[in-house]
Amino acid sequence: MKLPFAPQNGGFLVRTTDAASGAVTSTRIDIDLDGINAAGQPGFTDDTSIIDIAADINAIQGLTTTIGGDGRLTIKTTPGTSFTFGEDTSGVLAALGINSYFSGTDATNISVDQSLASNPHKLMTGRYEGDTFLENGTSLAIAGMQDAQLETFGGQTIGSFWRTSVQQLSVRTGSARVLSQSTQLVSDSMMSQRLAISGVDSDEEAINLLQFQKAYTGAARIIQTTNEMLDTLINLI
Repeated sequence: MKLPFAPQNGGFLVRTTDAASGAVTSTRIDIDLDGINAAGQPGFTDDTSIIDIAADINAIQGLTTTIGGDGRLTIKTTPGTSFTFGEDTSGVLAALGINSYFSGTDATNISVDQSLASNPHKLMTGRYEGDTFLENGTSLAIAGMQDAQLETFGGQTIGSFWRTSVQQLSVRTGSARVLSQSTQLVSDSMMSQRLAISGVDSDEEAINLLQFQKAYTGAARIIQTTNEMLDTLINLI
């Protein structure tokens, strides 16, 4: 199964709550994805698989995990038991689509998870900070994302990265526009110089043609008059 995100070494917590006693039990699921086997050699035989994850969750009291034919995990609880995930440093939960607020893989298809969109009551607004449960912890964490400095953006926040990107795009657009206009001016100047050397001015050529036509007509009349005078002179003799 192709995962939409690349998980890494780390782990996550599974917290189960007994409704009768209110007791909360935290269990850490370690994820080994270093590509090195037990002998310290390159290999994936010891890396964590989805079967290993299912077995680790299945070992938690009150939880039963199965893997469907499509590779999806299904987790069921015994009556009176509830569970939550948290502190995922491996990215496995996001890769498997578990405990996720968003769906999609990038900006072209990002969306709020359909199960939450159709039933907002499924959103866990609280979270554990160590062993203390904060009722609005998740809500505050989501709100704080706008001010979080992200390594993906070079330590910038989402807002500052957006503003920087818009400014850089504006500068590049302005530079491209100036370069285009400068190129057009150079092209127009070169074309004018070319026409000045080899071009033809139709108005000037029309005037020259009229001058040549008038000169030809005048010459023809002189010749005609000369012939008539010669004819008259010969007849007189």
